Amino acid sequence: MLWEFNNVKPKDPNQELFIRFKYDVAVNPQDLSIYSRWVIGDVRQLRLGTSIETPLYSLERKDLIRTFREFAVPADAVAGDGYLALAFLNVPLNDTVVIFPLEDGLELLYKADTFTANFTRAVLLIFVRLVFLAALAVFAGSFLSFPVAILLCLSVFTMANMSGYIGESYHVVGAQPSGLYSYLLKPLIMLLPEFDQVSPSKFLVPARLFSWSLLGWLSFTTVCLKAMPLAIMSLLIFTYREIAKVIV
Repeated sequence: MLWEFNNVKPKDPNQELFIRFKYDVAVNPQDLSIYSRWVIGDVRQLRLGTSIETPLYSLERKDLIRTFREFAVPADAVAGDGYLALAFLNVPLNDTVVIFPLEDGLELLYKADTFTANFTRAVLLIFVRLVFLAALAVFAGSFLSFPVAILLCLSVFTMANMSGYIGESYHVVGAQPSGLYSYLLKPLIMLLPEFDQVSPSKFLVPARLFSWSLLGWLSFTTVCLKAMPLAIMSLLIFTYREIAKVIV
Protein backbone atom coordinates (compact mmCIF):
# COMPACT_ATOMS: atom_id res chain seq x y z
CA MET A 1 0.00 0.00 0.00
CA LEU A 2 1.43 3.35 -1.05
CA TRP A 3 0.50 6.92 -0.17
CA GLU A 4 2.04 9.85 -2.06
CA PHE A 5 2.04 13.43 -0.76
CA ASN A 6 2.90 16.66 -2.57
CA ASN A 7 3.66 20.16 -1.34
CA VAL A 8 5.07 18.87 1.94
CA LYS A 9 7.05 21.85 3.23
CA PRO A 10 8.25 21.55 6.83
CA LYS A 11 9.09 24.83 8.49
CA ASP A 12 12.44 23.47 9.68
CA PRO A 13 14.29 20.88 7.55
CA ASN A 14 15.96 19.53 10.70
CA GLN A 15 12.69 18.73 12.42
CA GLU A 16 10.80 15.44 12.41
CA LEU A 17 7.72 14.28 10.56
CA PHE A 18 5.09 12.27 12.40
CA ILE A 19 3.07 9.44 10.87
CA ARG A 20 -0.20 8.85 12.72
CA PHE A 21 -2.22 5.78 11.77
CA LYS A 22 -4.78 3.27 12.94
CA TYR A 23 -5.22 -0.30 11.75
CA ASP A 24 -8.37 -2.26 11.19
CA VAL A 25 -8.37 -5.91 10.13
CA ALA A 26 -10.67 -8.43 8.50
CA VAL A 27 -9.88 -11.11 11.11
CA ASN A 28 -8.47 -10.36 14.56
CA PRO A 29 -4.98 -11.81 15.12
CA GLN A 30 -4.31 -13.76 18.29
CA ASP A 31 -2.36 -11.01 20.06
CA LEU A 32 -4.43 -8.21 18.47
CA SER A 33 -1.25 -6.80 16.90
CA ILE A 34 -0.07 -6.25 13.35
CA TYR A 35 3.49 -6.68 12.12
CA SER A 36 4.45 -4.17 9.46
CA ARG A 37 7.27 -2.71 7.47
CA TRP A 38 7.26 0.94 6.44
CA VAL A 39 9.36 2.71 3.80
CA ILE A 40 9.35 6.51 3.91
CA GLY A 41 10.99 8.85 1.41
CA ASP A 42 11.21 9.66 -2.27
CA VAL A 43 10.40 6.31 -3.89
CA ARG A 44 10.69 7.85 -7.36
CA GLN A 45 14.45 7.28 -7.02
CA LEU A 46 13.79 3.53 -6.92
CA ARG A 47 11.31 3.59 -9.77
CA LEU A 48 13.61 5.49 -12.10
CA GLY A 49 16.79 3.79 -10.93
CA THR A 50 18.56 7.08 -10.31
CA SER A 51 21.14 7.76 -7.64
CA ILE A 52 19.81 8.09 -4.10
CA GLU A 53 19.94 11.77 -3.17
CA THR A 54 17.07 11.90 -0.66
CA PRO A 55 17.30 9.44 2.28
CA LEU A 56 14.92 6.50 2.41
CA TYR A 57 13.92 5.21 5.83
CA SER A 58 12.73 1.69 6.56
CA LEU A 59 11.01 0.72 9.82
CA GLU A 60 9.67 -2.56 11.18
CA ARG A 61 6.92 -2.27 13.76
CA LYS A 62 4.38 -4.20 15.79
CA ASP A 63 1.25 -2.24 16.72
CA LEU A 64 -2.14 -2.91 18.25
CA ILE A 65 -5.18 -2.85 15.97
CA ARG A 66 -7.91 -0.19 16.23
CA THR A 67 -5.59 2.04 18.25
CA PHE A 68 -3.94 5.26 17.15
CA ARG A 69 -0.19 4.87 16.86
CA GLU A 70 2.51 7.34 15.87
CA PHE A 71 6.17 7.30 14.88
CA ALA A 72 8.67 9.96 13.85
CA VAL A 73 10.81 10.24 10.71
CA PRO A 74 13.48 12.90 9.95
CA ALA A 75 12.23 15.67 7.68
CA ASP A 76 15.11 15.18 5.25
CA ALA A 77 13.07 12.31 3.78
CA VAL A 78 11.05 14.95 1.89
CA ALA A 79 12.27 15.60 -1.65
CA GLY A 80 13.25 19.08 -2.79
CA ASP A 81 9.97 19.55 -4.65
CA GLY A 82 7.88 18.64 -1.58
CA TYR A 83 7.21 15.03 -2.57
CA LEU A 84 7.00 12.30 0.07
CA ALA A 85 5.80 8.69 -0.19
CA LEU A 86 4.76 6.22 2.52
CA ALA A 87 4.80 2.53 1.68
CA PHE A 88 3.21 -0.07 3.97
CA LEU A 89 3.99 -3.78 3.67
CA ASN A 90 1.68 -6.33 5.27
CA VAL A 91 4.14 -9.05 6.25
CA PRO A 92 3.09 -12.74 6.05
CA LEU A 93 3.15 -13.11 9.86
CA ASN A 94 -0.19 -11.28 10.08
CA ASP A 95 -2.24 -13.78 8.03
CA THR A 96 -5.06 -11.22 7.70
CA VAL A 97 -6.08 -8.22 5.60
CA VAL A 98 -5.05 -4.85 7.04
CA ILE A 99 -7.43 -1.94 6.49
CA PHE A 100 -6.80 1.78 6.96
CA PRO A 101 -10.08 3.68 7.63
CA LEU A 102 -10.72 6.48 5.15
CA GLU A 103 -11.38 9.24 7.71
CA ASP A 104 -8.55 8.77 10.19
CA GLY A 105 -6.58 5.78 8.94
CA LEU A 106 -3.37 7.66 8.18
CA GLU A 107 -2.13 11.22 8.66
CA LEU A 108 1.17 12.95 7.89
CA LEU A 109 1.88 15.62 10.51
CA TYR A 110 4.66 18.20 10.59
CA LYS A 111 5.25 21.68 11.97
CA ALA A 112 4.14 24.19 9.34
CA ASP A 113 3.63 27.33 11.46
CA THR A 114 3.46 28.61 15.03
CA PHE A 115 0.52 28.46 17.41
CA THR A 116 0.47 32.26 17.67
CA ALA A 117 -0.01 32.70 13.92
CA ASN A 118 -2.68 30.00 13.86
CA PHE A 119 -4.48 31.62 16.79
CA THR A 120 -4.33 35.02 15.09
CA ARG A 121 -5.98 33.65 11.95
CA ALA A 122 -8.67 31.99 14.05
CA VAL A 123 -9.43 35.31 15.79
CA LEU A 124 -9.65 37.05 12.41
CA LEU A 125 -12.15 34.41 11.30
CA ILE A 126 -14.30 35.27 14.32
CA PHE A 127 -14.17 38.95 13.34
CA VAL A 128 -15.28 37.99 9.81
CA ARG A 129 -18.29 36.24 11.27
CA LEU A 130 -19.06 39.33 13.35
CA VAL A 131 -19.09 41.39 10.16
CA PHE A 132 -21.82 39.15 8.77
CA LEU A 133 -23.82 39.32 12.00
CA ALA A 134 -23.49 43.12 12.04
CA ALA A 135 -24.77 43.35 8.45
CA LEU A 136 -27.63 41.01 9.33
CA ALA A 137 -28.52 43.12 12.38
CA VAL A 138 -28.59 46.31 10.33
CA PHE A 139 -30.75 44.62 7.68
CA ALA A 140 -33.18 43.28 10.27
CA GLY A 141 -33.36 46.63 12.04
CA SER A 142 -34.21 48.42 8.81
CA PHE A 143 -37.75 47.01 8.63
CA LEU A 144 -38.39 44.98 11.81
CA SER A 145 -39.04 45.96 15.39
CA PHE A 146 -36.25 45.51 17.93
CA PRO A 147 -37.48 42.22 19.50
CA VAL A 148 -38.22 40.63 16.11
CA ALA A 149 -34.84 41.74 14.73
CA ILE A 150 -33.06 40.10 17.68
CA LEU A 151 -35.05 36.90 17.15
CA LEU A 152 -34.15 36.86 13.45
CA CYS A 153 -30.43 37.35 14.15
CA LEU A 154 -30.40 34.60 16.78
CA SER A 155 -32.27 32.25 14.45
CA VAL A 156 -29.87 32.84 11.56
CA PHE A 157 -26.85 32.47 13.85
CA THR A 158 -28.22 29.15 15.16
CA MET A 159 -28.94 27.90 11.64
CA ALA A 160 -25.45 28.93 10.51
CA ASN A 161 -23.99 26.69 13.19
CA MET A 162 -26.16 23.84 11.87
CA SER A 163 -25.60 24.52 8.17
CA GLY A 164 -24.18 21.06 7.47
CA TYR A 165 -27.24 19.31 8.89
CA ILE A 166 -29.59 21.73 7.14
CA GLY A 167 -27.83 21.24 3.79
CA GLU A 168 -28.03 17.45 4.04
CA SER A 169 -31.69 17.67 5.02
CA TYR A 170 -32.37 19.81 1.96
CA HIS A 171 -30.91 17.19 -0.38
CA VAL A 172 -33.28 14.61 1.10
CA VAL A 173 -36.37 16.84 1.05
CA GLY A 174 -35.42 18.47 -2.25
CA ALA A 175 -35.91 15.15 -4.03
CA GLN A 176 -39.67 15.59 -3.65
CA PRO A 177 -41.58 16.84 -6.74
CA SER A 178 -42.63 20.14 -5.12
CA GLY A 179 -40.84 23.16 -6.55
CA LEU A 180 -41.04 25.09 -3.28
CA TYR A 181 -37.66 23.82 -2.15
CA SER A 182 -35.91 24.50 -5.44
CA TYR A 183 -37.12 28.06 -5.95
CA LEU A 184 -37.48 29.32 -2.38
CA LEU A 185 -35.48 27.34 0.18
CA LYS A 186 -32.45 26.50 -1.95
CA PRO A 187 -31.43 30.16 -2.55
CA LEU A 188 -31.91 30.91 1.16
CA ILE A 189 -29.75 27.94 2.16
CA MET A 190 -27.03 29.07 -0.27
CA LEU A 191 -27.00 32.51 1.40
CA LEU A 192 -26.69 30.92 4.83
CA PRO A 193 -23.10 31.09 6.17
CA GLU A 194 -21.52 27.74 7.01
CA PHE A 195 -20.12 28.44 10.46
CA ASP A 196 -20.02 24.77 11.47
CA GLN A 197 -18.10 23.65 8.37
CA VAL A 198 -15.00 25.71 9.23
CA SER A 199 -14.89 26.33 12.95
CA PRO A 200 -11.82 27.80 14.69
CA SER A 201 -11.99 25.08 17.34
CA LYS A 202 -11.53 22.39 14.66
CA PHE A 203 -8.08 23.83 13.98
CA LEU A 204 -6.94 25.10 17.39
CA VAL A 205 -7.90 22.11 19.55
CA PRO A 206 -6.17 19.38 17.46
CA ALA A 207 -3.36 21.82 16.44
CA ARG A 208 -4.13 21.75 12.71
CA LEU A 209 -2.93 24.48 10.36
CA PHE A 210 -5.47 27.19 9.47
CA SER A 211 -3.88 28.73 6.40
CA TRP A 212 -4.04 32.31 5.15
CA SER A 213 -5.50 31.12 1.85
CA LEU A 214 -8.41 29.45 3.63
CA LEU A 215 -8.97 32.54 5.75
CA GLY A 216 -8.95 34.72 2.62
CA TRP A 217 -11.48 32.51 0.85
CA LEU A 218 -13.80 32.43 3.88
CA SER A 219 -13.50 36.20 4.25
CA PHE A 220 -14.41 36.72 0.60
CA THR A 221 -17.43 34.41 0.65
CA THR A 222 -18.72 35.63 4.01
CA VAL A 223 -18.18 39.37 3.59
CA CYS A 224 -18.52 39.94 -0.16
CA LEU A 225 -21.07 37.28 -1.12
CA LYS A 226 -23.23 37.11 2.01
CA ALA A 227 -22.77 40.21 4.16
CA MET A 228 -22.52 42.73 1.31
CA PRO A 229 -25.98 41.96 -0.19
CA LEU A 230 -27.54 42.45 3.26
CA ALA A 231 -25.78 45.80 3.65
CA ILE A 232 -26.93 46.93 0.19
CA MET A 233 -30.54 45.95 0.89
CA SER A 234 -30.35 47.77 4.22
CA LEU A 235 -29.09 50.90 2.45
CA LEU A 236 -31.94 50.74 -0.08
CA ILE A 237 -34.56 50.34 2.64
CA PHE A 238 -33.17 53.24 4.66
CA THR A 239 -32.99 55.38 1.51
CA TYR A 240 -36.75 55.16 0.94
CA ARG A 241 -37.70 55.64 4.56
CA GLU A 242 -38.88 59.02 5.75
CA ILE A 243 -36.74 60.78 8.34
CA ALA A 244 -38.76 62.69 10.91
CA LYS A 245 -37.59 65.77 12.76
CA VAL A 246 -38.71 66.21 16.36
CA ILE A 247 -39.80 69.73 17.23
CA VAL A 248 -40.49 70.46 20.89
